[in-house]
Amino acid sequence: MNVKYTMSQEEIVEAMVLWLELKGYKATNGKFVCSPWDQKVRAEFILRKR
Repeated sequence: MNVKYTMSQEEIVEAMVLWLELKGYKATNGKFVCSPWDQKVRAEFILRKR
């Protein structure tokens, strides 16, 4: 069985924050930056080492 699932922006941010916490960082002030000319989306965070 194949399942295709597209994550929402909120789910992507949550997954990235959880991954960063596993690596020992605290992520704050997360935001998405959408680049209209090359169709890329970046997520930016301020990281603090725990």
